[in-house]
Amino acid sequence: MICSSFPKFRLCYSLITLSVFISSCNPKVPKEIDVIKTPLHLRHAIIDDLETRVKFIHSSFEKNAEVFNQESVFLFYEQNKFNPVWCDSSTWLSCTDSLLNLLRNAPDNGIDTQYVHLTKIISLITKSKTDSFAANDAALYAHAEVLLTDAYFEYANRICFSQYSPDSIRLRSQKGFSDSMLLTILSAGIHSGNLAQTILNFEPKLKQYSDLKNALKNYRMDFFNTEFTKVPDTLSYTIAFKNLLKTRLLESCDYDSSLQKTDSLKLAIAIKSFQNKHGLFADGVPGKRTLKAMNISPAERINQINLTLDQWRAEPDTFPERYLYVNLPSFNLKFWVNDTIRLESKIICGAIKHNSPVLNSKVNYFILYPFWTVPFSIATKEILPHLQHDTAYLRKQNMEVLNSHREVIDPTKINWKKYTKTYFPFILRQREGLDNSLGVVKFIFPNSYGIYMHETNTRNLFKKDYRALSHGCIRVEQAVKLAYQIAIPDSVKYPADSIKHWLDTKTKKQVDLSIKLPVYIRYNLCEVKNGELIFYEDIYNYYSASSSK
Repeated sequence: MICSSFPKFRLCYSLITLSVFISSCNPKVPKEIDVIKTPLHLRHAIIDDLETRVKFIHSSFEKNAEVFNQESVFLFYEQNKFNPVWCDSSTWLSCTDSLLNLLRNAPDNGIDTQYVHLTKIISLITKSKTDSFAANDAALYAHAEVLLTDAYFEYANRICFSQYSPDSIRLRSQKGFSDSMLLTILSAGIHSGNLAQTILNFEPKLKQYSDLKNALKNYRMDFFNTEFTKVPDTLSYTIAFKNLLKTRLLESCDYDSSLQKTDSLKLAIAIKSFQNKHGLFADGVPGKRTLKAMNISPAERINQINLTLDQWRAEPDTFPERYLYVNLPSFNLKFWVNDTIRLESKIICGAIKHNSPVLNSKVNYFILYPFWTVPFSIATKEILPHLQHDTAYLRKQNMEVLNSHREVIDPTKINWKKYTKTYFPFILRQREGLDNSLGVVKFIFPNSYGIYMHETNTRNLFKKDYRALSHGCIRVEQAVKLAYQIAIPDSVKYPADSIKHWLDTKTKKQVDLSIKLPVYIRYNLCEVKNGELIFYEDIYNYYSASSSK
């Protein structure tokens, strides 16, 4: 009898186990509406609804579309035994008003309100205050509770950590706080009554970051919801064109009508003002790049500031004592020593088809009077066609040919017409000298892109304001002065007099640095310079790619 009933028992047990498993995988669905008729029971109902909602969100196999920080929200309310922290029955607590003020000001800090549920939260709270039916809806309070907590967590993550910088250049690798840290920060903020200050303690401390945040607030105050008048994309000398320019420059506060000047002079001064604020050569002439910059809307400029703020959030609170900072859109290099700019230089970076990369590295050494080993792509695509028509080209360019064993061979004995872009078993090398493409100094730092910084023999190109012109390497106008500067810590081994002697006598020399010099190559579309917000051209169209995500 016992044996015959065992299979039934086993089947029954299996069904019960399966039922429990299915139940655990499919928790109660939170109520959309849960109106409590007796106000005294509202708080208890909110706790029940809050527990159901939080557990349902936490158990989702896929990331919840409405809540960004599922685990942190669950742990916070589990720690608080699912008691509400933003409301007491139907009364919204003062910390809720503090958080709403913080979230309303999120755009002034470079954070889009879509990431902090602002519209939905305000809708729920307003409904609870204006609709007598909703005033007793426990599900509404539970819903708002979860969104408020998640909003604070997401705000903290976004204002303290970069969300978009490439992982390869992050000096702060995190994209957010740990769950336990978020719980600590929120608990401390509620306890202290100062939610904003609790987060502020963890924000980046860099001056450029704080200056840019202040500039964003001021720019939004001046131009938010403003549309600038569109101007033609080519220069014209008609009265209609000049009037359009005047209108556009008045809108951006560049045109000063009070000046006691002729209309033409006032317009030229206004154009120069605009050019100075946009990293352009201030000649007072509205060329194509100036007109293109004028047609960028305030909304787009605000997004550029937001992206740049986000990039600064990927940087450490302090940089090394000595380092190089290169910003590609501004065509600029700065050598920093103890938070002071020791040297600043114009640069030439990669053209659009040969983008210079963003990266972190360290300068190991520099070479005086370097060879230039021509990259394979340049040798085959640009130089080979010359060789096939003029064998004297190499002599004119002070170049030599090496075989696969790196032995110099006679170029006149080579039938260049036999070789192609895909079959070219030679190395082309330009001899050292003032006419060398690398100039007289080359700075070496390891990177996967094969680029370096160097001087150049085409020094006149530094006079241009648009300098995305190279094949990817970075040409430095003040390269010789930079060499002297970065060798100072090794002045016993490499005194300045010795470097000068090597330069004067055109002596090839490798100068090894005992302390490697950090170099950071970045792509910042704006900065605050001498108290002025300056925008730069998006030379590689990275902004367009970022804004389309």
